[in-house]
Amino acid sequence: MRVLVDTSAWSHFLRRDGENEVRSLFRTLIVDGAQVFLTGLIYQELLTGFRSEPRRTELIRRLTAFEALVPTRSTHEKAARLADKCLRGGVTVGTVDVLIAQLAIERECALLTTDDDYRSIAKFCSLELLPGPS
Repeated sequence: MRVLVDTSAWSHFLRRDGENEVRSLFRTLIVDGAQVFLTGLIYQELLTGFRSEPRRTELIRRLTAFEALVPTRSTHEKAARLADKCLRGGVTVGTVDVLIAQLAIERECALLTTDDDYRSIAKFCSLELLPGPS
């Protein structure tokens, strides 16, 4: 399985406040041999969340194990079309969210997220979401 992990899910995974559904699912994916990815934007958002330089450096070290998917011009064009499709359906989506969704679709990745905005986007495309519907 190929999985793109969104910032919201990384945040749940990296928290030090005990077990949660996302942390459990993430661990299961790793143990089961899933290919886990992030993007440059997700990487930057995660690093921005750490104010302590030693903790940021540790996070950088840990995240090097995960390949970053890079959008192409075509990815951006398709993301713009997907955003338009959502808008015509009455749903306004953020530029970054729709780009991440399109990247997941193109690279045949399920998207691990806790962000409900992706559930709205998924109504207009073939985006697979983890965890599934509640």
